This record gives sequence, structure tokens and C-alpha cells, in this order.
Amino acid sequence: MKPEATYAVSAGVGVACLVIAALFWFIGNRMLPRLTTCLVMTGVAGLITTWAGETASGAIGSITKLIDKLTLSKLDAKVSGLIALVAVFILVIHLWRKQVGWLTLAAAALLPIAVRSATGDLGDGLHTLVQGITDFFASLVGPLTGTAPHAPTPKPSGK
Repeated sequence: MKPEATYAVSAGVGVACLVIAALFWFIGNRMLPRLTTCLVMTGVAGLITTWAGETASGAIGSITKLIDKLTLSKLDAKVSGLIALVAVFILVIHLWRKQVGWLTLAAAALLPIAVRSATGDLGDGLHTLVQGITDFFASLVGPLTGTAPHAPTPKPSGK
């Protein structure tokens, strides 16, 4: 079993990333859309550490666990991993085609929460990917805004 950790992005860095993303998107007339997408993903990863983020993450985890129980015997699939895969697919296709829009930003916002509740090797791999992206952007935005990343906290076990 791989060590489970969540994002080393503080709530302050998360808020700063979301503010910068909003400035790029609204004031800058959708300037730097790919960067904006990564900032949204990092912002949500930072807000996961707050009470509201933990509540949202727990709610999504509970819903996917319930759906997994209902469908596991029939489909042999994990819904939480499926949600994360769909979000990754949307992000990759939209970023590759340079068609960043509201759906892309929604997928970027959902991805950090979805990979936290995804289980198995797929979930661990997606979590590592998202964690790498968010940690990188947090290390850039943190010093610029006077906030700093914090030590990773454990990923909730989905078992």
C-alpha cells in the first residue's frame, strides 16, 4: 500500500489561487486559460483543508461509496474513480484543443475532491498527479502572496 497524503496547499494559498484565477478569467478577459485552470485546481485543493472542503469531500465520498455498493456487484466498477477519470479526460481534451471554458474550470475544481475519494491504484496514481500539479503551483503562489504551503495531511482511506 502506498502512503496516502493529501495536498500540501494551505487555505490561504488556495484562496490566493482562486482570486488570481478569477482576475485572469473575468478582468483579464480569459487571459492565460491554461494557467487559470491549474490555479482553480490548486485553489480547490487548498480549500479542501477547510471545514467546508472536508464537508464537501466527505459528502462526495459518501455518495460514491453508496453508489459503489449498489453497482459493484453488477458492474464491478468504482464510481469515484470514474468521476475522477471523466474530470481528467475533460481537462486533457480541453487543454489540448485550447478550448478552456466553464466545463473545463468545473472539471478542474472537481478533480482534487474526486481523486481524494478514488480508491485503488488508479486513485493513487491520479492523486499523485494532481498533488504534483497543485504542489508546484502552491510553491509559486505562496511566496508571492505571503502565504505558505503546509505539510501534507493524510488522505482519507476509502476502504
